[in-house]
Amino acid sequence: MLRNLSKSLCYIQQNLVNKLCVATTGAMHTSSIQFVNKKEQEGEEDEFDKQRLASAKIRNLERLGTIKSHYSWPQYNRIIYPPAQNGQPIRNPFVHHMRHFIKYPAKKMWYPAFLIRGMSIDEALKQLSFHRLKGADIIKEVLLEAQDLALKQHNFEFKSNMWISYSTAVDSFSVKGVRKHRAMRLGVVEYKYCTYYVRLEEGSPPAKYELQSETYDARAKEYLEKLRKRSIHLSI
Repeated sequence: MLRNLSKSLCYIQQNLVNKLCVATTGAMHTSSIQFVNKKEQEGEEDEFDKQRLASAKIRNLERLGTIKSHYSWPQYNRIIYPPAQNGQPIRNPFVHHMRHFIKYPAKKMWYPAFLIRGMSIDEALKQLSFHRLKGADIIKEVLLEAQDLALKQHNFEFKSNMWISYSTAVDSFSVKGVRKHRAMRLGVVEYKYCTYYVRLEEGSPPAKYELQSETYDARAKEYLEKLRKRSIHLSI
């Protein structure tokens, strides 16, 4: 009786050992496959993770009020306008582009940005090539990026058949530091960052862009008219 029990226990133990061996080898095989798949996916997810971390940092800075949110500018490229009706002017194709966190003050960046308004893309690149400010080189790079974007993603026909309808630079944020002077004196250093916006339109530039662009007087009159049209709610 005892001999039969011992034989049955040995048989059960051997079966359990065999099953454990098969399970461990299968798990090792699946883990090796998963490890290979993970390595293949790492290369694809690296770029996505970098963009996600960068956007998370930007959102945190916006939440703290350190920087302003100017990321609605490229969203104008996604607007789909209805077809023009009879008698309405045809809307020219356009591209909005920007570059943020440029380590350069917006006051200096504004001069070359305002210079190229109303110019064709070729003329603007020529003028920026001879400009002495450092911001002109940055604007030239952004214009080349916008030109390439217009050709590849927005179906512009010709490389030179576009002009700058809007170009400006605004303050992004600033970082303050400390500089040491003699005799235990300290001075505040401010590192300023700016954001540059540009809008390209297909076609030739207008003959008198200054008359078509919005002036400060027109904006002031529009603001005054808006104030005069105010009304008190639920009044007589």
